[in-house]
Amino acid sequence: MEKILKLKNVNEDVYNYIIKVGLLHLALHAFDMYVKSDFAINNITESFNVWVDKFRVFHALSMMEGIRRKMMKMMIKRLQDARSWYIVIPHLVQMKLSDRQDEARFMTILCASDKEFEVKEDVKFYIVNLETQSYDCGLWELSGLPCKHVMVVITTTRKNPSNFVHPYLTKDAYLRTYNHVIYLISDQEQ
Repeated sequence: MEKILKLKNVNEDVYNYIIKVGLLHLALHAFDMYVKSDFAINNITESFNVWVDKFRVFHALSMMEGIRRKMMKMMIKRLQDARSWYIVIPHLVQMKLSDRQDEARFMTILCASDKEFEVKEDVKFYIVNLETQSYDCGLWELSGLPCKHVMVVITTTRKNPSNFVHPYLTKDAYLRTYNHVIYLISDQEQ
């Protein structure tokens, strides 16, 4: 709350917005741990609206047909692409892991056991448990991806980072997402 009060001095409009919306809608600790995402934005609605915009000029049935065909093409392309991957972790997830690994370069760890570790970053200390896949701040549980403090432990202990990624963020989950069929429909004139 102290940082929120400091924000009031920087930009009172932003401060008022945060107070109006409520911290529970903006604070990571209030996010649903089931989601496996560390951000909450609704760009998907805007993206979808832009994506289907060219179909809005048609009457309802033709518009739905256009959207259905576009969805079919997208889903089959993503499915075929994913089937050709030779990795367990999708490229975007792998990039996030690499970024976090880079951020962790100057941290040090202290081993309490082969499962529990204390990570030192500057003057702060964090506790990481590889067995329960938990970490003090809860970001690992929230996002499904090891954060930089966890990555330094994984790297130092020479473990495979992909073993610590939530199953929702793997190639198998991606394949299951795009493996559903949008069925063909005969011409509407028939």
